[in-house]
Amino acid sequence: MKIRASREEAFMQIDASEESTQFRINEIFASMRRPSEIGPEGLEKVLRETTTLFSSLSILVSAMRRDYVKAQGLLRDIESLFKS
Repeated sequence: MKIRASREEAFMQIDASEESTQFRINEIFASMRRPSEIGPEGLEKVLRETTTLFSSLSILVSAMRRDYVKAQGLLRDIESLFKS
């Protein structure tokens, strides 16, 4: 519970980031279906924005993965205490 409570803010950020990223990606796909409205500069901007969005998500996921590994280690320690 302590690990979960300490990362509650990160969980909320991940949820919000996933939703906003998916929404923005859908907007990007919609704009790319109208190629007359997006030129080389627009494509570069879209790529930069998409890279930034996924980079933020990647940082959050890495933090959660690290916490998962820590939680697994704590669980193994607790299980070994119960067994002994």
